[in-house]
Amino acid sequence: MSDDLQQRISAYLNGELSAEETEALLRLLGSDPAALTEFVRAMDLHAELRSIFAEGKGSREALKEIRQTKRFRAWRIWGPVAAAAAVVAIAFFSWVSPARPKSVARLETVKGQVRLLAQDVRPGQEILAGQALEIVGDGRATIKLPDGTLLDLGAGTTVEDFARDGENRIVLTQGSLAAEVAPQPSDRPMIFETPQGEAKVLGTSLRLAADADRGAGSTRLEVTHGRVRLTRRHVGDSVEVAAGQYAVVARERAPEAKTLTAELVRRMPPNSWLSIPGTHLRQALPDPAKFPKVGGDPRGIVDSWSGGVLDPRRNRLLIWGGGHVNYAGNEVYAFDLESLVWQRLTDPTPTPAVGSQINADGTPVARATYNGLACVAHADGMFALGGDRSPNGGPADQLWMYDFATNAWQNRQPSGDRPPTWVGCAAAYDPGTRRVWWGESRGSASTNGGLYSYDYDADRWTKHAADSFYYQTATVDTRRGLLVAAGKGKLFAYDIRGGGAPLRQVWVSSGGEDLIAKPNPGFEYDASADRLVAWAGGPVYSLNPETKVWEVFDAPGSPKATSYGIFGRWRYVPALNVYVVVTGIDENVHFYKLPARG
Repeated sequence: MSDDLQQRISAYLNGELSAEETEALLRLLGSDPAALTEFVRAMDLHAELRSIFAEGKGSREALKEIRQTKRFRAWRIWGPVAAAAAVVAIAFFSWVSPARPKSVARLETVKGQVRLLAQDVRPGQEILAGQALEIVGDGRATIKLPDGTLLDLGAGTTVEDFARDGENRIVLTQGSLAAEVAPQPSDRPMIFETPQGEAKVLGTSLRLAADADRGAGSTRLEVTHGRVRLTRRHVGDSVEVAAGQYAVVARERAPEAKTLTAELVRRMPPNSWLSIPGTHLRQALPDPAKFPKVGGDPRGIVDSWSGGVLDPRRNRLLIWGGGHVNYAGNEVYAFDLESLVWQRLTDPTPTPAVGSQINADGTPVARATYNGLACVAHADGMFALGGDRSPNGGPADQLWMYDFATNAWQNRQPSGDRPPTWVGCAAAYDPGTRRVWWGESRGSASTNGGLYSYDYDADRWTKHAADSFYYQTATVDTRRGLLVAAGKGKLFAYDIRGGGAPLRQVWVSSGGEDLIAKPNPGFEYDASADRLVAWAGGPVYSLNPETKVWEVFDAPGSPKATSYGIFGRWRYVPALNVYVVVTGIDENVHFYKLPARG
């Protein structure tokens, strides 16, 4: 039999032939006995496979039995094209006609690697009843169901079926999905089944995440709009989850609906502040009885000239500080911007070093971090340099990297023109140059300041200018390739992507004099708004980089500013389209939402 005929029969079995192509194939079968014989063998195979699936076997079990059938082994002589078409045609049976499978979903968008029956897929491809879809690695896919329901499948997700048993039942084996569910008839609600439970939907928006392990795993449901009933498998107890709530279910954990506070952050109105109750960093402090040699007041973690960075991959704000004579604990803290919960990522070194910058356990001694922290996104870690070290002060001139994935410190030993380091530092990471840009006044009485850049990959410093920095906070305007610094009465910028030596551009702006006068303000470039947004207590200031005109937004609910500056504890959160700020270990975390541009 010719390859052309193989492909036409395979396409017919897969439901891919038009009416005209189907008529042409039937005419050929009527005139060619050999072709008709092969077609009948294929239909016999369909009948045998239908009986296998009718016994209620799972996909893997059924496919194993399919491969053992004589007709399947004989049909494999058609070659790779027909064999692949056979798998598509036979693996899942919800037939509209004896030879045409039913389409139950359609791939709208595909990012990265997405597989259907072990074959890579493309946008526009139909998904048949019973077919399993797998998101490989960091891929993503958007699925549209016939009723208009949209599913956004995240990385590492497997959906075993999009219409189990002919119902509106989607089987999520592992991973996560977000759903915009179209209104459902009362007698046919949409049901999401996971290894631990099922979520019955009555027209809503939701997010669902499931572990593959039925015994030790769990399923988390978040409801944005509408209502969902979450039921625990094997037990049958359930809870109704309303908009703005979430619930978790596991074999040993009954479902309980709780408020989804992060959703309140997403829904913040423009030009508003939101204080999150119960979010004091103090609740994550270590037990002082377990660390009796760690002296000082832990309020210094924030109050003593200390900063932070945003970890965009995990959507959390990291805080690290203390040092000088204030607090000797060197632990690192993270505020999760989805669960809105503090976590202590590391414990303090039990016996902090005295007279050294390195503890016996290979970690840095505590320091007042000032503006010496930056997130090196491509290295998935936090750059830390400068500041005032514990226990009696002094420049912290050893460069450290904190690995976000392992929560481990690495003492870097870069080459090149090493910069001065102390309390006047300003650090900002540029994804375009993949460098941390560093400014400082002087590290000691005999060392001049300057503008430097640190290449993480080459582990090397480069000096670019001899200009002085002191109590400015720096950020990178990624659209224009500018390093911009503000504070202590100054506002200036450098072109860091132009190819030549970066020269200081003194900006003359209007409307932001009060903000610029303050030392170490919170200062961030917001790419979505194309604005430089700053806060140092009271109103929020937004600078247009083109016109150099500040807008001032004075909304109620603004927290009291930290006495010595805000540093890097004011950060823009792209995932939530808001700003987050931490002002003290005994203060709630606050969020601010900027008005949309007119």
